[in-house]
Amino acid sequence: MKEATEKKSRKWVIRTAIIFFAAMLILLFFSNTIYNYSLPQVTVVYSSPGQMTSAIKGTGTIEAVTASKVVSDGAHKVATVNVSTYDTVQKGDVLVTYEAQKAEDNADLKAAQDALDQLLRQQYTEDLQKKPHDYTMLERSISDAQKAMNQANATYASAQGKAAAVASAQTALSSAQATYTARNAELTTMNLQKDAKTQAVADAQTTLLAVKEDPTATQEQIDAAQAVYDNAAADLAAYATQVNNKTNEVTAADAAVTAAQSKLADAQALPSIADAADAVTAAQRTLDDANKALTDQKKADQIQDIIDSLTDSDQKKQIQEAQKKVDDLKAVLNTTTIIAPVSGIISTIGVSAGSEVAKGDAILAIDVTEDGYKVPVSFTTDQVTQGQMQIGMGAREEYSWGGNEDDAVIVAIKPDSTNPRTQRIVTFKLNDDGSTGRYYSGQSLTLTLNNRSKNYDCIVPLSAIHEESGETFVYTVKTKTSPLGDRYVAIKVPVTILGKDDTNAAINPDALSQYGSMVITETNDKSFKSGDQVRLAES
Repeated sequence: MKEATEKKSRKWVIRTAIIFFAAMLILLFFSNTIYNYSLPQVTVVYSSPGQMTSAIKGTGTIEAVTASKVVSDGAHKVATVNVSTYDTVQKGDVLVTYEAQKAEDNADLKAAQDALDQLLRQQYTEDLQKKPHDYTMLERSISDAQKAMNQANATYASAQGKAAAVASAQTALSSAQATYTARNAELTTMNLQKDAKTQAVADAQTTLLAVKEDPTATQEQIDAAQAVYDNAAADLAAYATQVNNKTNEVTAADAAVTAAQSKLADAQALPSIADAADAVTAAQRTLDDANKALTDQKKADQIQDIIDSLTDSDQKKQIQEAQKKVDDLKAVLNTTTIIAPVSGIISTIGVSAGSEVAKGDAILAIDVTEDGYKVPVSFTTDQVTQGQMQIGMGAREEYSWGGNEDDAVIVAIKPDSTNPRTQRIVTFKLNDDGSTGRYYSGQSLTLTLNNRSKNYDCIVPLSAIHEESGETFVYTVKTKTSPLGDRYVAIKVPVTILGKDDTNAAINPDALSQYGSMVITETNDKSFKSGDQVRLAES
């Protein structure tokens, strides 16, 4: 009985547990189902490879191929603006007029003229103070030192033969003294003989005078006395000449003695070889110092000349700049109009009547319409590569109104300076000369490159493509398996568009490689973000 009661109790516990767990499973099923229905519902498709005729589009802002910018040449006040934006103008047309200015009222011109005058006065004063280089004293010192050097060398050479010179001078003196003594003795003898001859003449004269005075003397006696006197006088005259010659010889001999004595004194006065050598060294040092002084002075003068030249060059440049500033300011004062430098269309105007402008301020810009227009468009590097873009490729305007001709052609492909690694600037030249007025600067234009049919590895519907804040992406679905079934999480994946047609887009195939090929194309009215759980719509 007791055993039967225990069996009934166990059955009741088992039934109760079964009922509890069944209830829990039912509640868990319904709660999971309710939770799933609370999730955003999405529709997914699988990306696939295939062929697609893509059209690569890009939008850019139209620019003139050639734009002439007009800037202010100085400070002005605008009187009138004679044109408006997009007006067509011809070269030489008056575009803007300025209010007239007086030179005496222009503080900038007065200051510039004062600065120029000061520079000119400074230059004139410095020119008056400049003197040519004078090396006369230094060159004279060199000349005197050279003469002293020559004399020192000569003295040194003489000092080397001093003993021989003294001996020779003494020999010459002895010889000169002997000659003088002999000649002087001869002169003394001749003077005695001259005295005797003088006496003979006196005696003959006395005899002659006596015979004239004698009245008894005959003519023969007178002639004989006269003959004696004439002979004695002639002999005395002849001998007097000999005495005079001998006197000259004595004088010459005496001079020779004096010269020999002087030469001996000079020889004896010669310095020793050592002293003469020291004198040569000192003279050479003096000569070297004189030469160095001249060389140093010339070098110093050359350096100063270079400095002066640089200073003069800087000064000349300052004067030229100051003069140009004065001329420019005067030219500004005389400018009353702005003339169109080219023919074209006014694209921008930066002034209005009554406004004031400074030098360099933008006044206006003129598009040279005959040179046409261009459109720079930024594409990704992948778009350029996949689209096989190259110079000469044509493109059509997005809403072109017919015709078989291309609306634009690629003329340049360069890295985009804002992101040179992944972006390229493709420049299109518009096939329009600007005369139709179809295009203008600042206009936004979308161009479509010529369609190309091509095989792609990863094609998805356009509805799967999202663009936000300059980023292009898709949502893929990541599957998580659990005991209660599969759960799905939306994952945001950045992609690059390689090509498009009206319904599909080709994206870079590596983007989805780690998630699978599913992409979300549609969702109900519940929003979600990357990482949120979603439920798949039933097919």
